Amino acid sequence: MIRGIVSLFSLLLAAALLFGGCSHLPPGAHRGSSSEFFVIDRDVTWKGEVLVDGVVVVRKGATLTIEPGTRVAFTSRPLKIGDEHEGFSRPGMKVEGRVVARGTEEMPVTFTAENPAGPESWDRIYLSFSKGSLFENCVFEYGSYALHAHFSVFTVKRCLFRFNREGVRIGGSKAEIIDSVFTGNVVRGINFKESENLIRGCAVYRNGTGIFLHSKDTRSTIRGNAIYGNERFDLQVGDLHREDVDASGNWWGTADPTEIEEKIHDGRDQAGIGRVFYRPYLPFPPVETSGVEGVVLLEKRGVRGEVFALKSIRGGFSDADAVNRVFSDDDGFFQLFLPPGRYYIYGRRSDESGEFFSFTGRNPVTVEPFQVVSVALPLVPVLEGKGPACGEGERTSLSVSVERKGSPVSGATVVLYPADRGDLHGPGVASALTSQEGRVTFRVSPGRYFVVARKGDVTGMRGKVAPGGLYGVSPGGPVTVREGCRQEVRVALFEKGGLFDAEGGEEERP
Repeated sequence: MIRGIVSLFSLLLAAALLFGGCSHLPPGAHRGSSSEFFVIDRDVTWKGEVLVDGVVVVRKGATLTIEPGTRVAFTSRPLKIGDEHEGFSRPGMKVEGRVVARGTEEMPVTFTAENPAGPESWDRIYLSFSKGSLFENCVFEYGSYALHAHFSVFTVKRCLFRFNREGVRIGGSKAEIIDSVFTGNVVRGINFKESENLIRGCAVYRNGTGIFLHSKDTRSTIRGNAIYGNERFDLQVGDLHREDVDASGNWWGTADPTEIEEKIHDGRDQAGIGRVFYRPYLPFPPVETSGVEGVVLLEKRGVRGEVFALKSIRGGFSDADAVNRVFSDDDGFFQLFLPPGRYYIYGRRSDESGEFFSFTGRNPVTVEPFQVVSVALPLVPVLEGKGPACGEGERTSLSVSVERKGSPVSGATVVLYPADRGDLHGPGVASALTSQEGRVTFRVSPGRYFVVARKGDVTGMRGKVAPGGLYGVSPGGPVTVREGCRQEVRVALFEKGGLFDAEGGEEERP
């Protein structure tokens, strides 16, 4: 009887190991000496959905090829693996051979957590004495040190690192990281130590610290990048980094040297560490992986004009504050490269017939990593209003005339927005309909106001002006109203024609 019970128990245990223990065995791998890691010792290809519930070790001489569209998901269970396997605390991958993960723009390779619970939901992809790995059009998210390398040579192209503890951590290695995006990594986007790296064409923004140089990284080249808007520092020199750093030829989100230096931690801030030489710096972002494209229109005909992108409109439509600017061609087409972010896009044109301006209700436009957003910019004439009428008997007011092709527009909704609000959607401080003469007057407090006018049917939850409707914004930016003065402003409207509707280019209702 006892022998029968033992035999039955053995069969059940074998079945459990066979069906339960191997349920997450990655393709082409076999179990190692521990139940928590799997070995790939020959050339293997992954595709589709791959679940990893331990540490995959790609041995020297083996190549793991990962096809476009593959999603590699790591579980989050705690592991107990010793120093022999670099102390992985959660599932991940150790590469002694090579990984070739080549996705496409439409079908990237994704390294993620099975059930993301924020950064450190899985451990890392660790390159150890590895040569020749390639990651192209990949997404690394919710990891610890998402891509970690020691004494390795590898290439990263057009990859997105987001929501990790650190995007990449590199020691004693030689890496090329090109045209990639690092954002939302809570501690650092990029971390170097004693390496010879090329970082070019990357956008490094909204991380804890953008780039951290631990020590002896003077052989690395950091050039032609957009490094901006990080929480602590855009670039930080570590306590052990004694040498100066050449970080010239990058864009820092501003052209003000004082603002640039405030976000760089170096020998100017701490004695005994190297200084960062960031001049000459780029006046415009060099990143060519995302941005805005479209057409400048005058009466529905493409024309040459200049297109600008602003991070904020609190200061008005100030060309000097543009993050980037470009001329459209003679047919009106333009492409404006921008790092990922939120932008206000507007256009101008000047010719013998006068001055023209365009600002669509689609603003602000959100540009995501590796995304090009389509925008139409219909031009309208810049109409000169009368100067302020001040004196005894005048009440503080703003008088608005709304026109379309020289004729007054009656029944248009006019909304005033305070300039410091920096947004032209939703309820303003005042709104009213124009009269038969296309005019409306507001009694307001002294200040600066944007004037937005629209007429026509609206659609959707946000009240978008439907095709055939009219929309316009005061072209001079915010209008200044002084105490005891009546200020006049004229707003020209353009007709919503439906261009780029598929991309959501309808004008928003105020």
